[in-house]
Amino acid sequence: GILEHVNTDHADALAFARRLLDAIAMPIDLKDGPVQVDASVGVALFPSAGGDVETLLHAADLALYSAKAAGGGDVRLGG
Repeated sequence: GILEHVNTDHADALAFARRLLDAIAMPIDLKDGPVQVDASVGVALFPSAGGDVETLLHAADLALYSAKAAGGGDVRLGG
């Protein structure tokens, strides 16, 4: 899968998420003109942010809300 080469290193995971945001931000040409999408990403790493799915999702969700609160279009690390 797309995440196979991302290890548990925080810097590597954040760099991957930023590359993902860059790809999402690329304009898409539609019939009525270009459209650009903005996104925010919350990242949580196992096991530092939690040892089970529920805890990891909660940490990622909190990180996502932090990214949105900062103005969006960014990545935050949870946990």
